[in-house]
Amino acid sequence: MTLSVDTVIRGKHDDYTVTKKIAEGGMAEIWIGISNGKEVVIKSPKIVGDGNDDLRIEKLDVEAKILKYLSQEGHPHIVKYIDESAHGSSLDLVMEKIAGPTLKEQIIKNPLDERMALNYLSKILSAIDYVHKKHVIHRDMKPSNIIIDPQRGPVLLDFGAAKSGYVQMMSSQQSMTDMTRIGTLGWTCPEQISEGKVDASCDIYGVGTTMFYMLTGKEPKMFMDASGRLTKSPRELNSSISFTTSELVQKAIDPRHRTFATADGMISFLQQGTTTSFGRPHIILGGVMYELDNELDIGRKHDSCDAYCHSLGFRNPPKISLLETGPSFISKHHLLIWKDRQGYYWIQDLKSRNGTAIYKNGSYRILTPGQKELLLDNSSIAICYDAVKGPYMTFTFHER
Repeated sequence: MTLSVDTVIRGKHDDYTVTKKIAEGGMAEIWIGISNGKEVVIKSPKIVGDGNDDLRIEKLDVEAKILKYLSQEGHPHIVKYIDESAHGSSLDLVMEKIAGPTLKEQIIKNPLDERMALNYLSKILSAIDYVHKKHVIHRDMKPSNIIIDPQRGPVLLDFGAAKSGYVQMMSSQQSMTDMTRIGTLGWTCPEQISEGKVDASCDIYGVGTTMFYMLTGKEPKMFMDASGRLTKSPRELNSSISFTTSELVQKAIDPRHRTFATADGMISFLQQGTTTSFGRPHIILGGVMYELDNELDIGRKHDSCDAYCHSLGFRNPPKISLLETGPSFISKHHLLIWKDRQGYYWIQDLKSRNGTAIYKNGSYRILTPGQKELLLDNSSIAICYDAVKGPYMTFTFHER
């Protein structure tokens, strides 16, 4: 159904009367609607009959699923899902209306003062931390996807590129690898664009490029060489910026200095001027660092072990227990990481139902159940992997 003024959308919870169109892009149209005297935003796929309409519908369906999931508890700096209206194979997404310009519109070559930029940054990091701990990766962090509300400050929106478990934008016309390589050049980390890497560090990079823009009023890609290194620091472009804040941005995006793998790490530097690091082997899963000792198993959350667990040699639930709100893809005891006598770390899939995969040489390779595989620094691991859907949940191994 193509929307127009006075169209009535029948949602799952309420009806909404369309009042005006406020924006239009290549993928969707944005309308204002009203219900019971309250204005809402209605996002509708742009149907033009060019062969890509199914992709536009799918993108909006992904956004609706993920936004609904994130809105169950809610976060003040993430736009809230309200409703959706399904009609045939398409749908319309109803969200809260946020008053204010996008961050990109607010700045327009006029940088924020450092104090306000840091205030915005702390709220954006809070939202990203919440998203990551829900095992969601936004994948398109940039100033045009942040609206500045007069009361709440920055509010993150546009989850059409996001990934949560197997929920992501896919297309029968494109391979899984092509579809995971999404984002916006200049704002998104290079490895997400070139390799399709999907983890929390990609969003942290986007936070860094956004902070660069807040402090300088200029897009960071204007000051990057071919390898992505910054040719000028934020302080060189704006001398009023402190050395510490300029360093924070460099640690987020310059490949020579990239330090932050989690929102917590960036928050720690913001508050204390120091980076959070174990200084020893650890993994990063769901935006959280877990220190590795001699042995660590990862699996689905359960209160007590049964005969299945006992057959694998486990008497207690896994040390890292993951909660799934929908269908169960993760096995009770899915994979094991352990250290040998020489201090090397190995990974083993515990004959899980949906497999474990390791990212090497530009693609994921499924581990042979029961066989061990050496972990190298910065190895990316997928808990559950499907040849079409790609990785379900990922984590990264770090030697220090």
